[in-house]
Amino acid sequence: VTSANDVAVFLWSPDEPQNLRLICREGDVLGEYRIKTLSPAGTDLQVNAVGEIIFSAVVDKTDAAELGKTALFTASLTTPARIFAVQGGSISSDQGSIILSSLKLGSSEALNDSGEVVISAGITSPNPNDEAVIKIRLQDQMQCHADFNGDGIVNVDDLFAFLSAWFAQSMSADFDGSGDIDVPDIFLFLTVWFEGC
Repeated sequence: VTSANDVAVFLWSPDEPQNLRLICREGDVLGEYRIKTLSPAGTDLQVNAVGEIIFSAVVDKTDAAELGKTALFTASLTTPARIFAVQGGSISSDQGSIILSSLKLGSSEALNDSGEVVISAGITSPNPNDEAVIKIRLQDQMQCHADFNGDGIVNVDDLFAFLSAWFAQSMSADFDGSGDIDVPDIFLFLTVWFEGC
């Protein structure tokens, strides 16, 4: 543990008290983003009755120096942490793609038991310099698990990105949710990768 990774998010279920699961920590790489700063007090972390969690973090791209961006994450006891919205990125809506210039969780009860979350966002498309309150269904925004680098294409680059994370012992490579980075994660990722999206 160093000052670069000494803040982490854990999830624990009272139904399975032995199952304390490390979700992510500062310094972990998820797709093309590195977690730069998690909220040390967990002030914006929320959990619903089915064990899904949402939280925010400041991230930066792993391949370029840039200012940190806010990202919203989701995870559960059985699924690894995934980014479902990032500042500067887009989300899908009934009226097309919405570009997010800023974002934050809508309230202290933003996540419901159906996996829907309310965010407050500045948007640049379709209406520049606008603000919106957006309800997102987490499953609709989740990236394809085989698209490990999050570029929208399932190809050999995802294999290399996964293996890089696995060798670096990043929690994003804990594909089976066991809490360990080990060989079964490789086999599970390959199975998902061959199935595609």
